[in-house]
Amino acid sequence: MNNLFWFLHKPVDERERLLYLRAYQRVLGFWSLLLLVGFVLFSVPVFGKELTLRPKMIALGIELLLYISVIVGWTALRKDELEIQTAPEKEVRPKISTLVATYLLILVNTVLVLRLFPQYYLFILFIAVFGGWAIYILYAWRASRHMLLPIRILLCCTVPIIVLVYVHMSHRTSVVVRVIKSLLVSWVLLFVIAISSAVGITLGGTSSYYIQTDHFAPDVPKQSRVFATRSFQELVPGDYVIYLHYQDESGRPTLGKVLSQEGEEITIEHSTGEETVSVERIIAKVIELKGLRWEKMERFLTSVWTE
Repeated sequence: MNNLFWFLHKPVDERERLLYLRAYQRVLGFWSLLLLVGFVLFSVPVFGKELTLRPKMIALGIELLLYISVIVGWTALRKDELEIQTAPEKEVRPKISTLVATYLLILVNTVLVLRLFPQYYLFILFIAVFGGWAIYILYAWRASRHMLLPIRILLCCTVPIIVLVYVHMSHRTSVVVRVIKSLLVSWVLLFVIAISSAVGITLGGTSSYYIQTDHFAPDVPKQSRVFATRSFQELVPGDYVIYLHYQDESGRPTLGKVLSQEGEEITIEHSTGEETVSVERIIAKVIELKGLRWEKMERFLTSVWTE
């Protein structure tokens, strides 16, 4: 299994440059053959049917193509030894404390901004996710100078967390061991990040709810998703709220429309009638999102990932 991760390193002399040239020629020949076969399959009816490309097929095909290309290139190098160089001492590797502090800073600022501007919920999350991803891409880019440029671009842009874990592994271990450890540690880190981010966003005061009634259509269609904030100052007639229904012993949140308010008592219209509840039973106020619309995002994601 020597040289299996050949694409992570630059050639250090003329001999290795020739080996890499042979490896890339093999990969290019494989791609050319695959394109030719694909052209034939999708141009000529097979078993009386024409094959059509779907987004899932394209994504899976690209992923398989990358994996197979690594193996194809490895077949040109497996019998030769490469002089694998360790990362230079002057390489800019961010400290683990810096990476953690960056994540916490992004999370805390996201929570604070969500509380101040809940109507921009999706837009704020979009900026936080992609802004944070861009920062970690920069960290990974600066820490991976020893990698071959095309592979460096691909890995830093798609899996910067794995790259950062990889460069922090001990250079005394083999490349295979470092890659395996990097993958395992990265999955654990991503799980922790996902859980802590979900908790942090919940603390931001904005949540989404799935509507199962058509009573308030067309304002709130059935099987739609609404966003509601717990950070609100007042309610006026016509506002939609998420509250605890007196007649629902399960304690599930219910969508309702404010009709009137007298002191601490609020009259609410729900899917089966009206009732008066106390202010304490109001969980959140439904808000209209600005900046990014969930309906458009949902239609886009549905069109991409469903057949």
